[in-house]
Amino acid sequence: DYNYATGESGEAFDPALPVNNSRNNTGLQVLPEAQPAYVYYPYAEFAAFPQVGSGGRNAMAGPVYYSDIYKGKNALPDYYDGKVIIYEWMRGWMKAVSLFEDGSFKKMEPFAPNISLNNLIDMEVGPDGAIYLLEYGTGWFTSNDNSGLSYIAYNPGNLAPEISGLTLDRISGELPLKVRAEVDAQDGEDDDLTYTWDLGNGNQQQTTEPYLEYIYEKAGTYKVSVRVSDGNGGETSSESTKVVAGNSMPEVTIEINGGRPSFYLPGRPLQYEVSVSDPDKDQPVKPEDIYVSVDYMQGMDKVNQSLGHQQVSAAITGKALTQGMDCRACHKENEKSIGPSYSEIAARYKEDSKAMVYLQKKVVEGGSGVWGEVMMPAHPKLTAEETRQIASYIMSLSGQERKKSLPTKGTIIPERKEPGHVMVITASYTDPGSGNALPLTGVSSVSIPDNSLNMQEDMVGEGLTFVQYGGADLLLIAGKAGWFRIDDTDLSGVKAIVVALGWQEAPAIGMELQLRVGSPEGEVLATGTMSVPQSGEGTAVPLVFNSSPEGRQSLFITYKMAEAPESPLVFARIIFQ
Repeated sequence: DYNYATGESGEAFDPALPVNNSRNNTGLQVLPEAQPAYVYYPYAEFAAFPQVGSGGRNAMAGPVYYSDIYKGKNALPDYYDGKVIIYEWMRGWMKAVSLFEDGSFKKMEPFAPNISLNNLIDMEVGPDGAIYLLEYGTGWFTSNDNSGLSYIAYNPGNLAPEISGLTLDRISGELPLKVRAEVDAQDGEDDDLTYTWDLGNGNQQQTTEPYLEYIYEKAGTYKVSVRVSDGNGGETSSESTKVVAGNSMPEVTIEINGGRPSFYLPGRPLQYEVSVSDPDKDQPVKPEDIYVSVDYMQGMDKVNQSLGHQQVSAAITGKALTQGMDCRACHKENEKSIGPSYSEIAARYKEDSKAMVYLQKKVVEGGSGVWGEVMMPAHPKLTAEETRQIASYIMSLSGQERKKSLPTKGTIIPERKEPGHVMVITASYTDPGSGNALPLTGVSSVSIPDNSLNMQEDMVGEGLTFVQYGGADLLLIAGKAGWFRIDDTDLSGVKAIVVALGWQEAPAIGMELQLRVGSPEGEVLATGTMSVPQSGEGTAVPLVFNSSPEGRQSLFITYKMAEAPESPLVFARIIFQ
């Protein structure tokens, strides 16, 4: 027993007769005899319970399921009556455990194994029989985007097929255009499935195989989709995929002089060149319609086209769309025709915050009375993305300055940003279309991380454990010596590596660091020392190269201490200089 007032521990509890005499106890004081665990396991794989796997461990006991109590519409089948639902915080599984009448272990089986969990921290059964899950999220002591409250509901009826995706080997090209469409679909009851394909031109075909080959003979834009049926009333339809027959998507490439580096160094010039080709060779490439941008984004998970590039690229595509549709009969960019010029429309709605939404709706629905009595035809087959591009083009004529394109060939001087940024070079080109085939936009991008490197799980070698804390990825030092690796790294222009370490309580001993090439016993490129720190929450150790290595190398950073640290000590980040 522990006395919180004095900080002293009393006699140990008797496991055969545990007593809870806390003043805060509102339940039983004399408790049942403590029982040994019926499932137990180490960090490694364990032959006694192979189902539990290996890795970090944090066993969690969930509820016992009683079918006579939970009678709601979402209740589990009677099969689970009396079973204990257990789960693992670290390993991400749930198991249903069956017990003998005396409470001893009988068997364990997966429970809802297809559900992906993000550190499940609590589980309860609701009054309706649904299993409610509380997920903490993957980061320690931080606000996790993947935390959440969810539930598992049992559906006893026929399950409709599930569609994971619809893929087409070609979505554009010259006539005749041969397309192979393939759907990834599953049925929970393993029923035989049939596939009804809508080819977007009034033609539907049915197959018993999850694929179809079709040849488009006429130029146009077609929306391909598929409906999957299980023969028992269950049906699911896919999203549609647009196919442009009679025009091929432009091919855009970005070449980096010397090849794409592993990272960029602030201030060190980087030369690039953008090229565009038309696979159909029936339209000359217009250099003024090539748009090139460079942006800096926080984190690799956000690497895509920047908002600025999307806006300008959409305007270029929108212009090409208006010139390839019936819009050109009534509207011009700067001159009045049957309808107003696009510049007049942009000027009228320049200050209207809802202009984009209004114009998109107007393009789809058509109408008259705004600029006179001439009827504007509707365009119900345009997608939301296409109407957004047309509206973006119109509003780009309002006189507001838009971001200018970089030249197709030039030099970028990378800017210094906070650690963790990625430089993204993006280039796009929209062709003018061909007859009934709409214009198409080709896009290419090159992403180059900055010169700081976060710790990653696949870097772990010996004497280290990968952990996440406060939203950061860290390598926890678990022994007095060890190493981690940095694979396939371009060291051109690099003169030193800085190793950042962190702690909550300053370590009482120092550390020797070495940078080696090829293996933990390879050639030593640099050495450094972490002296015994006096205070603070971290330090940085520079490893200055003895020579100037070039090209790509596999690097190994080794550490050695007199003894393993008593309090947590971590490698936090690598910075190339």
